Amino acid sequence: MIKTILTLAGSDPTGGAGIQADLKTMTAAGVYGAAVITCITVQNSRGVTRVEPLHPVLVGEQIEAVLADHQVTHIKIGMVGTGGIGRVIARKLRDFAGEMIFDPVLLSTTGQQLMAPQDLDSVRADLLPITTVLTPNLPELEKLTGMSANNQDAINAAVTSLFQASNG
Repeated sequence: MIKTILTLAGSDPTGGAGIQADLKTMTAAGVYGAAVITCITVQNSRGVTRVEPLHPVLVGEQIEAVLADHQVTHIKIGMVGTGGIGRVIARKLRDFAGEMIFDPVLLSTTGQQLMAPQDLDSVRADLLPITTVLTPNLPELEKLTGMSANNQDAINAAVTSLFQASNG
């Protein structure tokens, strides 16, 4: 079995983000990377014009295939896409013993929303409790918490609310 980092994310055809960027980073760092695609995007440097989430069952089958064939030590979750995909990810990875890094990709660089607001409940309820490292940017922190993150006190309060949500 090969020691592997598994990334779960959307596919960016330009290679600037998502699965493609994660795999390039892993290769540059000298580690083996495997990938589970959650969504296909149509995008370029000017923006995202379409997002097509994969069926949650297909995402789950990809996870099972990689975990059955590789010694996964770390998992990085990026773009989830839908609440259904989030629930499948959480169910398939519930017993994973390694590091679970969640970089919630909720907005494109150009500001397009990449997950429906009603699906954020799944992220909070299903994925935060299994996350060991959480790395939202400020706009994503605001989306996840519904709180402002416009100064250090507000950021601290939002982060605290996320910790409470994931532990409670």
